[in-house]
Amino acid sequence: MNTKANIKDVASKATVSIATVSRFLNGKTERMSKETALKVQAAIKELNYVPNDAARQMITKKSRMIATIVADVDDYFATEMFKGISSILDAQGYTAVLFDSDTDKNREQGILKIIGEKSFDGLIMQPMLKTEADLRVAVKRNLPTIIVDRELSDSNLANVVTNNFDISQQVTKYYMNQGFERVIVITGELSGVSTREERYSGIRSVSSDAILMEVPSGDTKLSHTYDKLKNTLIRDDKRTVIFALKERWLLHLLPKIMADGFMANQQVAVTGFSDTEVIKAINPGTSLINQNPFLLGASAAELLLNELNGEIVTKNKKIIIPAEFK
Repeated sequence: MNTKANIKDVASKATVSIATVSRFLNGKTERMSKETALKVQAAIKELNYVPNDAARQMITKKSRMIATIVADVDDYFATEMFKGISSILDAQGYTAVLFDSDTDKNREQGILKIIGEKSFDGLIMQPMLKTEADLRVAVKRNLPTIIVDRELSDSNLANVVTNNFDISQQVTKYYMNQGFERVIVITGELSGVSTREERYSGIRSVSSDAILMEVPSGDTKLSHTYDKLKNTLIRDDKRTVIFALKERWLLHLLPKIMADGFMANQQVAVTGFSDTEVIKAINPGTSLINQNPFLLGASAAELLLNELNGEIVTKNKKIIIPAEFK
């Protein structure tokens, strides 16, 4: 019965050291003679040697696995962002491993602890936590990390984000110039989530009296939120733009708003952040903010690869991917 060749067999066959075979397997041949490289290559071919993952990891001290945490895997935004991350990592021989924090800070802490204990080479994260210190406490090792879609306070970590403040300000100005008098902002819990805070600040920079409606955590179908919204709309006849900071909330609210006739006389308009065509299918005239989650993810992966390859990533480096309003 033939036994599977190992790295020691290859080294013996090529009459070189195990370290030389290791360097060859990892593409580090710049200081290796052509003759030596050819001998190792011939031995690998003759012995039909294929390094297994465990052996490769012992040799390189790398797993070539990247942990990726998203806040809500049910969101189209998160899945597209993960596709962007995977597309870049796959091309460089890395595997992205997806974790879903489900917008739960305790769950996120548990995931980070697991990641810290496992042999991941890096982390790309759409965080719920607020500071880099919180991250380091959970992971307990100096893991190369890129933050995506959000920002941490008191952090030197590089991040990739949308121009949240600017695009929200631009869109609010557009509606105010169209004669709308009031903005109602629909969002989840605002405090501590940088994207929501920046979007709300952008809106308020134009409409300082914008009404904030935070969706309660248990109001999954927005029934309670819609009742509150409806009462506000019927109280007076102010032209109102409803600005949702997340597509899912628009998907729940728009059919109800239309069914109750609020949009019939153009007294009410809806807009918000949306990366699918579903809202426009429901109401083709809706103008929306389109981010580019695939590019956000791909850019984060490129930053992480640069760091893993030994390049110095500027502290607190920020890449901004502009959103479009259309």
